[in-house]
Amino acid sequence: MKKTILWIIGLALLLALSGITSGYTIVPEAAMTINSEPRRKMDFDQETYMHRSIPDATPTGTSYFIWYDWGGTWCDAEKLPGDPEDDLLCWAAAASNILEWTGWGLAGGMSNTDQMFQHFQDHWTDEGSLPYIAWNWWFDGTEIVPGPGWSHVDVPGGGNFWPTENFYDYYVENWAEYQALAAIDTYLHAGYGVTLAIYTDTGGGHAITCWGYDYDDLDPDYYVGVHVTDSDDDKHLPTPPDTLRYYEVEYNTMYARWHLQNLYGSNSWWIGGVMGLCAKEEPQFQYHFQISPYADIIHMDVNPGGWINGICVTASYTAPVLGRYQYGYAYIAVDFPAGIYYDQMFMVINIKTRDGYMMRITDDLTIAPPEYIWLTPVAAEAPTDGPSIAEASEAEVTPQAWYDFQLNPYIDIVSLNTDMAPWLWGIQNVEGSPCYPCTVLGYTQFGKFYFATDAVDGEDGCLELGFTAGTIASRDGHWIVTDDGHTYYGPEYIWLTPV
Repeated sequence: MKKTILWIIGLALLLALSGITSGYTIVPEAAMTINSEPRRKMDFDQETYMHRSIPDATPTGTSYFIWYDWGGTWCDAEKLPGDPEDDLLCWAAAASNILEWTGWGLAGGMSNTDQMFQHFQDHWTDEGSLPYIAWNWWFDGTEIVPGPGWSHVDVPGGGNFWPTENFYDYYVENWAEYQALAAIDTYLHAGYGVTLAIYTDTGGGHAITCWGYDYDDLDPDYYVGVHVTDSDDDKHLPTPPDTLRYYEVEYNTMYARWHLQNLYGSNSWWIGGVMGLCAKEEPQFQYHFQISPYADIIHMDVNPGGWINGICVTASYTAPVLGRYQYGYAYIAVDFPAGIYYDQMFMVINIKTRDGYMMRITDDLTIAPPEYIWLTPVAAEAPTDGPSIAEASEAEVTPQAWYDFQLNPYIDIVSLNTDMAPWLWGIQNVEGSPCYPCTVLGYTQFGKFYFATDAVDGEDGCLELGFTAGTIASRDGHWIVTDDGHTYYGPEYIWLTPV
């Protein structure tokens, strides 16, 4: 059984603290600090060919690679000998690898990581930085320079390939050193391409790309190694080969951090940070599938902004479907007619692999625990029912034991329990209303929450089903509802007041 994964989604840089100097943004290094340790730049520039005679470690555990669930394959941008533009750009090379794998790099006529890496060389100075800074600029042209000696744009006109997208909607990070391997595990399984910030105590800083890891259920530290590509492998060669390397890892209890073993002939390199970028999703407009082995067939539309609406159909009934699509996962709620053996169902589905989990309320009170399901695609025998739903967005949440809050300007009070994390459950209530109390089911993932409320069936003025996606950390979000099982309203912006 895997160890419980503890990980923290890092906060975005405090850009409000930034000033303007010499034409580019300076973010004070103090604003880039976690646990009193600054996020040091990556500016590795060493000849490593003398260490190539050291063979890779032999994997001894079970391997997991990102392409097992998310497709694609690894790639390896390389520095070249005698090139004065790439010596310190390991951070840009690692960022380029992930840009190719995620699909965000397929812009401006570029199709592979080497072209993307060249684009950074053409526009940024040959100095150190961090991969997420490269990604941010690639998305909307934002240039972050944490201080003197960091790389900055010296040739304008590059990047800014996805200006309508919010980069931080697709980015995750973890700078808690003791959680590095757990973060790699979590991010890769969730479909995030991963780069590692590795450091030495003597001042070295380097960026490498992590494509997988090895684990051993019988090992007390559980994680035993990582599979990576490195821009500095064979950089003395005129045409360096692409190489996927494997290094063992060991947990250093004195410093509470993970050390790579025998990297460049040393055990001194440790993982200081993990940065992940989610794959660019191209959701279909419609999905039609059966929840095997059940007879329920779900027909759903994915609308602008990722909101889902549709119907669940069997031979004897139809039920409304509301939900959210994000990063390859669908979070949907189904509200069954009165008298059906389960009253409400909430599903988390991996669209790409056609599997997932569902949780049910069987009698308005009893919660059936999550159960594994798999999906079988079916023909579009029935249309989805409902109009398009306007675009909406969410922010971040930090789960606690209980949340109690009011949906403003409504008087609905939601009591939300997270003790079955990542599953959410609870009740929604309005004093004296015939529609309430009603059940709440949901899910939390990557700092966001998704939950559905199912009002009492058959009462005038009651909403048939409500679906909420948003944030408790900033206490706001969006809400979509149906009042007759067919007509959908929203999404409507809401804000939450703790009670």
